[in-house]
Amino acid sequence: MLRHQYFRLRFNQWFRNQEGLKAFAQQCMNWIMRSTLRLARRLKKRNEQLSGKITQLTKELNTRLQYQVIDADDFATLQKEIRNYTLIERCVIIAEGFFNFFAAKAIFNFSGWLAIIAQVIFSLVITWVSIPLFRNLYLQIINENGYKREDVEPRNWKKLFFFLIPGAIIYEAGMFSLCKLRGEQIEGGNSGFITTLMITVGMLLPVIAGYFAYERRRYYSPYINTLKINNLRNLIARMGNRIRMNLQRMENHFKQRGQELWAIFNEFKTYKENYNTKHGFPQESLSGHFAENQERFISEAIKRYNKDAILPEPVNPTILVPSMENQELDVRFKEVFN
Repeated sequence: MLRHQYFRLRFNQWFRNQEGLKAFAQQCMNWIMRSTLRLARRLKKRNEQLSGKITQLTKELNTRLQYQVIDADDFATLQKEIRNYTLIERCVIIAEGFFNFFAAKAIFNFSGWLAIIAQVIFSLVITWVSIPLFRNLYLQIINENGYKREDVEPRNWKKLFFFLIPGAIIYEAGMFSLCKLRGEQIEGGNSGFITTLMITVGMLLPVIAGYFAYERRRYYSPYINTLKINNLRNLIARMGNRIRMNLQRMENHFKQRGQELWAIFNEFKTYKENYNTKHGFPQESLSGHFAENQERFISEAIKRYNKDAILPEPVNPTILVPSMENQELDVRFKEVFN
């Protein structure tokens, strides 16, 4: 009873109208479009943004796939080796930096903050120089194949003899002099155990750091490329899933609103037919009208929906985002409502 009174009060103009059922069906259709298209336009904009990002990421992925990657069988082993090399290299670099800071006291032997700042800068510079110097020295001397590379790059003899070897000799000679001076300062002008230890450590640390930097560098590029490719694939897949979720959300919302408004129309139809009988009005025929039955009602809603809510074209790669052309939408929506 209360429900009937609610309909009479809210939709009174359609009760009095001889074409009230058709007019109310049109109003129900407008309500469906108003709510579903608002959501569809918002989600369509999001999907277009995601599609653009997928296109950009796919181009980057295709570019990276042209370069060397690590095979799945080797990935775990090489990843462990690279991590071990990286950890050892960083530990040696830290130790070398600390040692160089300590050795720099031989040059900056005055007190105060200025001396400490000078020691820090000096230790950072000589540590930073030593890593690429000895890494490239190992690269030219050993000259091994990189990961899965058939051709060995020719050894650069000019670089080796005119830059790397003289550079390494000058660096080691400088470290020898610096460590000897610092050790003798500690030992009161004599060259004893501390001096020998400092010379050994000071000259050996950059050689060790350079070697592990070289070993890590052999696999680093294909390793990073493999990680980037995996990350891009995962990111593209997540964006593709998000597009599918948005499409499914639009479909579910359309389904929900279609069912709700069809139920409201049927309820109004019952009250309207009773109203016509009570007041002696002829019953309105819905033959040939889209409100004749639920199938035609949903088909009309889909037709109007597709006209105003054209979904974006599938993005590349198409396997990530299913095609959602209008004809396919008709089939999917009809399957849902049947």
